[in-house]
Amino acid sequence: DGRRSTVTLAQRTQMPVLIRARQKMAPGLKTCLATPLRKVFPGNFFGLYNKMSCSPLQDILLYNSTSEVNAMYIELIAAGLLGAVIGSFLNVCIHRIPRGESIAFPPSHCPHCMHRLGPLDLVPLASWLWLKGSCRYCSQQIAVRYPLVELATALLFAQAAAAAATPAGFAERALVAACLVVIFFIDLEHQLIFHRVLAMWLLASLLPLVDGGAFNLNGRLVGAGIGGGFLLLLYIITRGGIGEGDVK
Repeated sequence: DGRRSTVTLAQRTQMPVLIRARQKMAPGLKTCLATPLRKVFPGNFFGLYNKMSCSPLQDILLYNSTSEVNAMYIELIAAGLLGAVIGSFLNVCIHRIPRGESIAFPPSHCPHCMHRLGPLDLVPLASWLWLKGSCRYCSQQIAVRYPLVELATALLFAQAAAAAATPAGFAERALVAACLVVIFFIDLEHQLIFHRVLAMWLLASLLPLVDGGAFNLNGRLVGAGIGGGFLLLLYIITRGGIGEGDVK
């Protein structure tokens, strides 16, 4: 019909492929990406979601330039790498806290032969895979729990970065996730939940106050009261049928 797009060649070369594909989409296929994305990664993703609204696909992609999308991926990857490194430290906590050992000294060592680990032995995930799950020095098997903790923490940190609107929000979510990982794996192995880990969780929940972020104290207290109160009631009714750690 003689009508052509007014998009210039320079603009076209900067558009993501999805935008160009959008020009061939039927009107009925226009959709909003903000809502499903928020379901997977709630929050503002360090403010980058602020530009996203329930508008057609072309408008959403145009509003979020390629550089911004790349920045989002970089943040996710950086958060995941940080999580993997923190996960390596969490493995130390999971192993030593139930045994009453210091989490700082001595340095990381094999739990079997006690040989101090070198830098190449401490690369998250990669070291365990490269050594096929065994110690470099004594050839004893290293539990699969070690890479699982590192992988889980990496994924949780990436999700925390996606959900957070501010650095303080990311720090809160990341610390809470780290505490939950420690609690889960210690409880799984020893059926114990330690007060020091719960105290760290409590401190992490106060981080939004650092940058003046929203902090609904009443809502948090009500949530803790309902959840903890229900489990406490079960503990009383079952006369110890569930552990005190669940109440905590």
